[in-house]
Amino acid sequence: MATREEAIAYLEKIKEIQPAEPINELSNQYKGLSYVLKYISDHDGKAYTNDISKKMHISTARVSAIINKLENRGLVTRQDSKTDARKTVIVLTDKGVYFVKEMDESLIQSTIHLIDTVGMDDLMEFLRIANNIKNAMHGYCQFRKKLEEIYND
Repeated sequence: MATREEAIAYLEKIKEIQPAEPINELSNQYKGLSYVLKYISDHDGKAYTNDISKKMHISTARVSAIINKLENRGLVTRQDSKTDARKTVIVLTDKGVYFVKEMDESLIQSTIHLIDTVGMDDLMEFLRIANNIKNAMHGYCQFRKKLEEIYND
């Protein structure tokens, strides 16, 4: 069984190398814009705000704010639903379709660079280990339970 000292050393090493920093920078800077565009693209170029909200685990108000930004940039439009008058459909514009294609290609090129720099074997080993960590933490996380206790009081 792991010791308390090993756990502290591991947490200090994570704090030191900050492995999620590049991902967090993108997430914080673009606040889900690319995710929403990709979601809409993957759903035949149209989607409902509440479906995006459920998928992203954020409020429909937050999704609406993202949609407003995308609409202001000419990447999406809002249209009345043909099947439900109470709903509005978010639709990619031609500019939005083009942007998603460019975004996808940029991701592929970035991944090629990552593979060339780190190596496919190491990346696959990383994914294997990350999956093991996810599975180990999924059902057992006292830290999360403690946060929920504090938050829900």
